Amino acid sequence: MRTTGNFVSTITKVNKIGRSYGFRNGIHWAEKAVRVNEIDRYLFAQFRKCSEMFAKLQGLSTGGLSVSDQLSMACQEFLHCISVSHLRNQQKQKPVLPTGTFRAYIKEFHWKGIDGEAYDFRFAIVNDGDGSSPSYRIYINSAPHLSDALDDLHRFHILGSDSNPYICWDSDITAFDKANAVMIVWAQNYKKELDKDKERRGAVRHQRNAPSRQHFLLRGTFRSCVESRENVAAGEVVVEEVARAAGEVASIWPKVVYLEQGVMKRIMGILGKRKPELGGMLGFTEEQELVSHFVFDENARVNTVEYNPNTKFLNKVLNKRWSKENISLAGFVHSHPGNFNRLSFADIEYAARICQEFDMEYLFMPIVTSAADSQASITGYIVTREAQVFDCDIEVMDNSIMQENNWGGVEESLLEATRAEFEMASQKKDSGTDPMSQDETFARISTAIPLDHMKGCTIVGVGCGGARGFYEDMARCGVGKFLLIDGDTSSRSNIASQNGYISEIGKSKASVVKGRLLDINENLVVTALDCMLDDSLTDEDFERHLADLEAEPEKTVICAFTDSFEAQARCQCLARRFGSPLLSAQHHANGDSSEIIYWYPGISRYTQEEILADRYAAYANGYKNDVTSVGSPIFNTTRLNALCEKIATGLLLYKSGFESRYTSFLKYNPDRNLILIRQKCLDFLGSTLEGLFGHGDRDHFDDVVWLNPEEILS
Repeated sequence: MRTTGNFVSTITKVNKIGRSYGFRNGIHWAEKAVRVNEIDRYLFAQFRKCSEMFAKLQGLSTGGLSVSDQLSMACQEFLHCISVSHLRNQQKQKPVLPTGTFRAYIKEFHWKGIDGEAYDFRFAIVNDGDGSSPSYRIYINSAPHLSDALDDLHRFHILGSDSNPYICWDSDITAFDKANAVMIVWAQNYKKELDKDKERRGAVRHQRNAPSRQHFLLRGTFRSCVESRENVAAGEVVVEEVARAAGEVASIWPKVVYLEQGVMKRIMGILGKRKPELGGMLGFTEEQELVSHFVFDENARVNTVEYNPNTKFLNKVLNKRWSKENISLAGFVHSHPGNFNRLSFADIEYAARICQEFDMEYLFMPIVTSAADSQASITGYIVTREAQVFDCDIEVMDNSIMQENNWGGVEESLLEATRAEFEMASQKKDSGTDPMSQDETFARISTAIPLDHMKGCTIVGVGCGGARGFYEDMARCGVGKFLLIDGDTSSRSNIASQNGYISEIGKSKASVVKGRLLDINENLVVTALDCMLDDSLTDEDFERHLADLEAEPEKTVICAFTDSFEAQARCQCLARRFGSPLLSAQHHANGDSSEIIYWYPGISRYTQEEILADRYAAYANGYKNDVTSVGSPIFNTTRLNALCEKIATGLLLYKSGFESRYTSFLKYNPDRNLILIRQKCLDFLGSTLEGLFGHGDRDHFDDVVWLNPEEILS
């Protein structure tokens, strides 16, 4: 293949095949092929030469030209390799993203303290829940003087270790906007506390960017005339002198300045339409980092090449109106004639002097060219106190005060509600009315369980033997009130099966458990009744004790943890009368299996009496129970208690408004209120639950079956 025409035809065919495979051309295919080792680098170099030669020949008459034998052979090799390539159609395949979630969001705020110190906040918002039930946690990546806040954790709602602190809120955060609001309010309040602390210690230095300190604009001129060579030289000398007087060159300046949409509209509506050499003052609030104010200097002294600000008028705005509204000076905007959209040396020198007077690092100094003189435009500049000039982009934001890139789009109403929550929580902690949340005892569970709600909950415990571990653990979960009923006393035989101790022998079980609970949380309210739940304790007596505890029906769980069938049946009646959830649990013979029944008024379809209809009928016909905890090691009881604790927590939280994983069983499967546990390990033959578990293999170990009672009643 010596003629150029054949060469061009072959490369054209190569490119066509490449495009049919989904590549841009043949050399694009070769770039991918060499990366996956389908061709070696020598061949790739030859193919590149072919492609470069093809590009040079485009549009030329190639009839009388010829190519070298080496290039001709490479061209043929090019065609062969791409024809048999296994990369065909790879580029055409549409990528499919796997399902998943980005679970962390980073938010940053850059504010200034009362003395001008930079306050930089950086947060990570993490979703610990799932798509249907989000649960946001706010980690503090960095904050000013964070170690001071860590020394006073509860004051600032911070939990976690020094290396991984996070903001703890009184309720679960299930909405992203709420997480943003909590983060913003926390940072605002923390900033206020830092500023107050500096004022108390008298450590406030000269405040930067603060018109309230009675700074005054110097007289000067913004001059837009095009400088002559003499003016340029003189200007450079002035700038150098200003820079030397200012000291070191500033190293940080904004690359983008955000202007509120309304401010931009006013600037271009006034300066962009009238004759040049007009100007005005720009302001912003420290917490927004957004130029949100523009004052047109209407009575300034101007001519065709100069704008002399009316300092008397502008100083009045700075030190009276803007000072009251906490608005800081951001810079000046003025217009130039023609297409002269850059700062003059006079502009730079005057801006640098203002920076030094106001103790500012820089001024925002945009230049507007007017449509009355040329084409309307605006160009952004930053002038430092050292008289250095840097270009900056201008980004226009909408008219909303809370901008997406600064506040996360959080509504002001949500911020106000969150501020109120923060203030209420702070008052509780300062007044000492919330000892549970102050005490670090419950710090590790505060994000999983709403302690304020649990503190108002009541556990009614009928039977204080094997269930004592349940009561202790519920106290560790924050439950604040207990009514314990048991007329039995501790014996030596209870040590192995009921968490008993030698020192407790002969003592009332109810009183012993009361002492253990108060040893966990001294602020608990515990009533211990040394009697059985029989006719000696009337329904009226029962309700009187609950009234003394100020127990609320929906925040009370009646627990039937006794071997006495009569007491269990009475608990169901009391739960129905009082309108409270019921939790009943017991072991079967030798502890081989256990059962749990829970009932929530208006939610659960079947009551304990309906589920255990055969048992109720047997007792009505004179049946006497002889099954006790004999033969059941303590780990069976511990296993049963642990499952009861999760269920009880869900029952207490169900109508609390607190989104919790522990309430899902009532939300999504309210009819499955019978749980059976096969506690026998591996050797399950003869278990009373054998038919329910129904597997033929022998690999079972501690099985749990969660049943709808209808499955066994039908």
